[in-house]
Amino acid sequence: MTKVIGSELEVVDKIGELTQGIGLDQLPVDNTQSSPTQVSEETIGTFTTIADQIPTGTGDAGKITVNFGVGGSTTGSEFTMAPTGEISVNAQSLGLQYRFVVGMRMGRTGASGISLLLIRFMYAPDGIKANAFQVSGSFSVQVDNPNTTWREVFDINFAPAVGSMSFVEFARDESGNDSGNIQAEQPTGTLSGWAEVASARYIIIKQNVV
Repeated sequence: MTKVIGSELEVVDKIGELTQGIGLDQLPVDNTQSSPTQVSEETIGTFTTIADQIPTGTGDAGKITVNFGVGGSTTGSEFTMAPTGEISVNAQSLGLQYRFVVGMRMGRTGASGISLLLIRFMYAPDGIKANAFQVSGSFSVQVDNPNTTWREVFDINFAPAVGSMSFVEFARDESGNDSGNIQAEQPTGTLSGWAEVASARYIIIKQNVV
């Protein structure tokens, strides 16, 4: 899916769509009851960084794993976020599944030509990063303005296996200009006391049937 700057398209993968054909466990929901099934959501972890993150070049060789700050564990220690951006699954609760919400502030400054920036979500069931494969489709943004920044948010829903690993990759397509990155923003002047705008944020939400 490609977004051209100025549109308001957001990628959202609904419950169940990511469990088909990739070996992920999904807990069944009984839909035979007369009353509708309700799902509650509980945020168990938020990870944020104000670091700029820049691919080393175009294509696969220049891609980077997005980091989300110093890392840490979620409430209940179900997940651990590494400072390098990898998320490990330590345990699994009785939750229906989990929603992973990723927000990034992308842009470029002083460049010309058209850049094609790509994002994808990677998953390694065995916890080995080299064995990871892509989950769901790629998300892309095409940039033709020399000075622009914007924020993108996308989320996916699934139940990762205990011992697995996931991470987010960011890259510049080789068909475009070698420019564009993930960047923070520091308010200045009379607004210098305001908190810095994060470059990337990762939120983990547990979903439960109630």
